Amino acid sequence: MYTGKHAQLRPLQPAFIMATSGEAVTYAELEARSNRLAHLFRKLGLKRLDHYAIFMENNNRYLEACGAGERSGLYYTCVNSYLTPGELAYIVNNSQSRVLITSNEKLDIAREALNECPQVELCIVADGEGESDRIVGLQQATAGLPKTPIADESIGTAMLYSSGTTGRPKGILRPLAEQPPGTLRSRTLSGTGREVGHHAYPAGTDDVLAHAEAAGTGAQALRFVVAGDCDPRRGTLPGAGEGRHDQMVGTNHP
Repeated sequence: MYTGKHAQLRPLQPAFIMATSGEAVTYAELEARSNRLAHLFRKLGLKRLDHYAIFMENNNRYLEACGAGERSGLYYTCVNSYLTPGELAYIVNNSQSRVLITSNEKLDIAREALNECPQVELCIVADGEGESDRIVGLQQATAGLPKTPIADESIGTAMLYSSGTTGRPKGILRPLAEQPPGTLRSRTLSGTGREVGHHAYPAGTDDVLAHAEAAGTGAQALRFVVAGDCDPRRGTLPGAGEGRHDQMVGTNHP
């Protein structure tokens, strides 16, 4: 999600709300976070069409981890957070990722996988501290970097992988237009002309749009609720079936 335009129009509006804690992160906050991470990517030498990977549960740093790539011309791969170290290492290597973003919860698996990923220059712990030159905390790594956009913003996108049911997971590398982020055609609520979002939509967004359209609301009333991980045994999201009225958006389904 490219937050640049939204941060200007509605900086104090929540960009997302965590379903489990109720924590709200505004567009201004998300914009600053993703900009700092984009600056870190450039500092590390990542340029347009380079790759990085994200391996963590749904948390309050996930959208900025994606958003930084979407504004810096990078491919990013969101890796299933239930994979084993060997499975993670395969996707990281196959995608030629130079940076791995993980969390405290998934650090043990990521650390083991890194032993098989010599091309990964840096592992960033999104919600924790660093422990070596190669494994650093996000706050430490981005300290002092600008919260304004990088000078050479360019649209980036996700590199998706198949589930691997008939063999190894296969990467899907789509062509990437060389143009600024936020310039692709926006999705609108039918018949209203009111903007809802840009080229990339989290899983479940269609349900959110349908709910918003049925309720007669526009983009300014739209909120994303980031749910916890899908329960692989029940196929449900936390809070589902508990009388909640929020539209839940999950980004990490096994």
